[in-house]
Amino acid sequence: MRRILTLAFVALACLALPGVLAAQSDTRTTQDGVFNEAQRARGESSFKETCAACHSSSQFKGDAFVKAWSGMTVFDLFDQLRTTMPNDNPGGLPPATYVDVVTYLLGLNGFPRGDKALPPDEDALKRVRITPAGS
Repeated sequence: MRRILTLAFVALACLALPGVLAAQSDTRTTQDGVFNEAQRARGESSFKETCAACHSSSQFKGDAFVKAWSGMTVFDLFDQLRTTMPNDNPGGLPPATYVDVVTYLLGLNGFPRGDKALPPDEDALKRVRITPAGS
């Protein structure tokens, strides 16, 4: 009986392994160029239109910003913006606009651009870790 249970456990572990490995291989960092220049530019425009009345871009640039978000996911930053901004209408912007603003903030902090835009998909955003250069 013990041998059957052991074999069953091993079989289940083998079945789960491909999913675990796939999830790990889907994980990226902000050093992988997860957004493109066009998206960053849209984010800058949205920031100026929606955020600049209350915020300066300098508030989101530099070591303090990078340290605060280092190790978090892009979803964490997206979710913070989405649930708290704009002050008079939290969550009132389309998800794509929030993602564009996130890419603008990443661009302000020197994170590299890539060829593709970051999708406004929560699962995809959860798989991108904010990682400063050299980490």
